[in-house]
Amino acid sequence: MARPKLVEGSIENAVARLSLWCRRKTQGLARVSFSSEFARREVVEQLKLSLREGDIPFHEIHLPLWEHPSVVLNFLLDRLESIESGVVSVNGWATAIAKEIPLSEGLRVINFNRERLVRPSLRQIWWMSRSFAIEASRAMPDLSSCFLLRLSVDIDFARTNSVSLNFRGLDIEARTIPSSSISELKSTPPQNLPLSGNAVFVGREQDIEGLHERLQQADKAAIAAITGMGGVGKSALALQYALRYGKESYSGGICWLHARDRDIGIQIINYCRTLLGFSAPDGLNLLEQVHYCWTHWPDGDVLIVFDDVSSYAAIQAYLPPDDSRFKVLLTTRLRRLEGAIEQLSINVLEESAALELLKSLLGSSRIESETEQAKYLCEWLGYLPLGLELVGHYLVEKPDLSLSDLRQQLEAKILEQKALRVRTLGMAVELDIAAVFELSWLELNSQGQELFCLLGLFAFAPIPWGIVKNCFPDLDGLNELRDRLIAFSLLNPISADIVQLHPLIREFAKRKIESGDRADELKQKYCREMVKIAKQIPQTPTLKNIEQISPAIPHLIETVTNLIAWVRDEDLIWTFVGLGRYYQGQGLYTLAEPWLEQCLSVTRDRWGEEHPDVATSLNNLALLYQSQGRYEEAEPLLVQSLELSRKRLGEDHLDVALSLNSLALLYQSQGRYEEAEPLLVQALELIRKLLGEDHPDVASVLNNLATLYESQGRYEEAEPLYVQSLELIRKLLGEDHPNVASSLNNLAALYQSQGRYEEAEPLYVQSLELIRKLLGEDHPNVASILNNLARLYESQDRYQEAESLYLDAVAIALQKLGDNHPHTMKFNSNFKDFLQQVISKNKESELSENLLTQNLLSQLKNTNSETSQNE
Repeated sequence: MARPKLVEGSIENAVARLSLWCRRKTQGLARVSFSSEFARREVVEQLKLSLREGDIPFHEIHLPLWEHPSVVLNFLLDRLESIESGVVSVNGWATAIAKEIPLSEGLRVINFNRERLVRPSLRQIWWMSRSFAIEASRAMPDLSSCFLLRLSVDIDFARTNSVSLNFRGLDIEARTIPSSSISELKSTPPQNLPLSGNAVFVGREQDIEGLHERLQQADKAAIAAITGMGGVGKSALALQYALRYGKESYSGGICWLHARDRDIGIQIINYCRTLLGFSAPDGLNLLEQVHYCWTHWPDGDVLIVFDDVSSYAAIQAYLPPDDSRFKVLLTTRLRRLEGAIEQLSINVLEESAALELLKSLLGSSRIESETEQAKYLCEWLGYLPLGLELVGHYLVEKPDLSLSDLRQQLEAKILEQKALRVRTLGMAVELDIAAVFELSWLELNSQGQELFCLLGLFAFAPIPWGIVKNCFPDLDGLNELRDRLIAFSLLNPISADIVQLHPLIREFAKRKIESGDRADELKQKYCREMVKIAKQIPQTPTLKNIEQISPAIPHLIETVTNLIAWVRDEDLIWTFVGLGRYYQGQGLYTLAEPWLEQCLSVTRDRWGEEHPDVATSLNNLALLYQSQGRYEEAEPLLVQSLELSRKRLGEDHLDVALSLNSLALLYQSQGRYEEAEPLLVQALELIRKLLGEDHPDVASVLNNLATLYESQGRYEEAEPLYVQSLELIRKLLGEDHPNVASSLNNLAALYQSQGRYEEAEPLYVQSLELIRKLLGEDHPNVASILNNLARLYESQDRYQEAESLYLDAVAIALQKLGDNHPHTMKFNSNFKDFLQQVISKNKESELSENLLTQNLLSQLKNTNSETSQNE
């Protein structure tokens, strides 16, 4: 019988990692999110036992209930002051701040005092429910950099008597949790529900209850569809259902996916990465990564909403597996869907509900004074919620306009717009809404109409208002124009800085763009702003960069997907390069790949085979392949890029120097040092000639040349280049830059190769802290530094410290790079060599009780025994 296996998120995994982390000498914070109080208590009890064996004091602090943030802060500071050493468990964050005080305000107080909270000689574990951890990461971004360890305990023990655990294909013992000992406290499930500016929802109670009944009765993966014409309220119904039953019925989370004009696979992967805390290995293709997400989803029933499905075939490959805990809800304008799918066709509102909606917007007295006209208006609009909302907001702005006068205006507008209506919106009831759109449109001045048209170019996603403002840098009163669009219900305010268009209104805006005489000008203006954003994405974006850039990514994708023809020639590759950097810089290589491949295709289509942009596109795609360990695919692209740059630009051009550097790095990765060296020397000379001595590219090539010398054992030649590169990077880029962390790591590796361990260790530690702060805990660069530091500790016989770092390095590499990446195989090999060394020195007792370590030790001993017998 196969033994259970271990996964991240299990109690055993959390205990093992915390035990190792708590044994470190330096101060630090760990954040552990948990899905149930039972799971947290189990970790605490096992951790106590582990630390007791090492004579490490363990203290528990529970924060006071419902207090002012300053009281909570002082309470914690006083308690920490009284503890001299050891490990401190801090619990109660979710209930510590009084409900009447905004949570963001309280968290900012904690964040502002972060330096006082990090205490010498103490290692603190802050326990946070998953929902609170998400809020904390948003409100306390600076404090996040202090957490040296982030873990999640997310097993749902209420669903099973024993836990079947999986850890990268290795068999590991796992303990059984008896169901009799389970008493779980439910926490708020993770969700990414869209915000809605619609304050009123009427007439759908029976539909919500019927929908819930259909989804809950199925004994396998349930799929239900809300069908109906545009504007009838399908998305609103799905949202209200999720809000009503989310916490009660879907402990595994609610995942809202925009099915129209958005990449569904990327949305699923991003949801798991940001809300569930795990990523699929990058060696998988997109569909394989999605499958990994479904199969590794935390326990509990899950609601998956595919909103605005235009084709069932387009989403079919992304549906979750046939597991009864997955409930799938589609919203679609299609009248009929393929397959045996339960369909809830929602119709327009009943007359009473339609009148109630108008009353909520205009007040009862205004409707009751013209009851018959109000009924006629509801009938004329087909009792469609969107049309009623538009009319209601229009009348709010026209307090002196009677309902009968409005009716006459609408009927006249329908006659004027008949030809346009038939071509654009189709259904009879929607023809009337087009007239409402038109009336609201006419209330806008020319600047307001231009703004409305520009908004129609954005993707169907929340729109950061800052981007819109940048499109109109010289326009005064832009916020007033926005407020007028909102007043007439043409624009949905999500927050003070975020807006969004309803899908039908977005279609109307796009039609207005095409029928106007400034379509090209608006599209070019929009594309210019998107290019500016793309150019601001650094080669290796930090966590702060990613947080700032992420809201713009759907609109950047819209640019390259539907508006690339309006991007200026000189900017053509930048939109793709920006997307490539965004994903590649996070180690999400598979998500970067289609954009860099499309970049090469588009540049070839526009310029032919021999344009400098084609050479750059070849180079960028090759570097991505190299990051994935696909060296054989990368080499011909780099050679072609270099030849093309030389042919079109001549020998003395920066693009030639960068191509030489890229090709040299590939050769170096393959151990072809003699071929790499002349290329690097030539690249360095050319870059110095073109850019001077004080330039980041000079520092990068100096670093690369030093790494080459180190690989050849030419340490005396390598060291001054490393030092010079580090000094130059610090001077030009500042201390908080990923290149500084890389340079510190490389210089430390050189010192380690020379046996200068005392000089190497502080550089590794500094590099690791900086890279975690800038790029996050699970970036592939973090794994590389962990591996290097582990090798240093191994050289010093510091076995427990080395073991912990090896385990972390392997786990990150497996998750982010996949089993077959050269780095993953290298880290695995180093870890096994380390354990073999421990066996040979009879030092197994100095290792932790980590199940993975013990399992591998047993395997290696058995292998050694078999080899000895054969000999």
